[in-house]
Amino acid sequence: MYGGRSCWHMGKRLPINMAGPLPEGGVLQPEGQRIIWKPKTFIVYCAQEGCDYNFFHSMGLAYYSTYVALQKLGLESLEGIHVEFYECLSGKPNEIKSPELIATARERHTVFMEAFRPASINFVDIELQNTSQHLGCYESVYFVGNEGWPWHCRTTDTSEDPMLAGFVNLVTEALGFGSKPPLPEKDRVLYFKRENTVRTLLNTKEVEAAFPVPYSIYAPGSSTRTYRERLREIIGMTRNASIIFGMHGAGLTNAIFAAPDAVVIEVTNCYWRIPLYRNLAVLTGKNYLESVVALDEGCKTLGENPEFMEHHGEHLTIPLNDFASVFDQARIILQRARSRQRHTARTL
Repeated sequence: MYGGRSCWHMGKRLPINMAGPLPEGGVLQPEGQRIIWKPKTFIVYCAQEGCDYNFFHSMGLAYYSTYVALQKLGLESLEGIHVEFYECLSGKPNEIKSPELIATARERHTVFMEAFRPASINFVDIELQNTSQHLGCYESVYFVGNEGWPWHCRTTDTSEDPMLAGFVNLVTEALGFGSKPPLPEKDRVLYFKRENTVRTLLNTKEVEAAFPVPYSIYAPGSSTRTYRERLREIIGMTRNASIIFGMHGAGLTNAIFAAPDAVVIEVTNCYWRIPLYRNLAVLTGKNYLESVVALDEGCKTLGENPEFMEHHGEHLTIPLNDFASVFDQARIILQRARSRQRHTARTL
């Protein structure tokens, strides 16, 4: 189940008095050893509204947290274990999630959870205040997974994270892809384009015309294809790109599937500099560049302005000179990466 010893969930404590860390006395081995214990039911807590709305949220709250929990439990999969997937269908305050949204979210949840090979997946509509009553039906409930939201805190770590790398490998292999893709020999951009939502790029036509190398665009929209088919397409496009480009948004989560040494370029405003996608990039072996657009002369970094949340959804115009500069940096990084790879190949 998502959570940690404190079991905080988006700033709210789950009201479960009997819950806590796995008990000692034969269940938990000393630090660094495996847990000799297998649950009958595995609960994924995804009741925070963003977990259905937002791919990044569901990745952190549900899919990646499931992988972390299995590693801590010493399990390779959920084979033979039933999954209960908690979600809150009421959505935001005074808002009921549409049937279309629920169906789309559950299709996405199912595709990712099936990578763990569970015996079954049962979706449970539940609210935070009712969680303790529902879990009271179980003889015992324990928390294992992340202590808090992964990737949100700024970190100076630039090395690949084995846990996150393992999760990426699990998902890609479950969808029929091989091991890590090589860095493409020729530069190609994959532009995750945001449309009909917050944080769009106002001068996107000028930006597309200014791409210095061939590019592809992925823009979410209505489709008759299954989510599995669309996810395979996204992963394939990402693996074939050397540069991942886009505004701050959930689409950049897909950068975890790109080749090692690829470059991720995130466009954001100077008030809304949150290290989510920087962390996802560097912890999966990519390079990260940020193109920051100033909104006013008094623009400050995250945390210095108490009103920064007001700028969360700002639409931006990236100056073309800044755009050209960040792409020049990206191509230099890629040239150096390919030179290192060729040198390594010669010495083997």
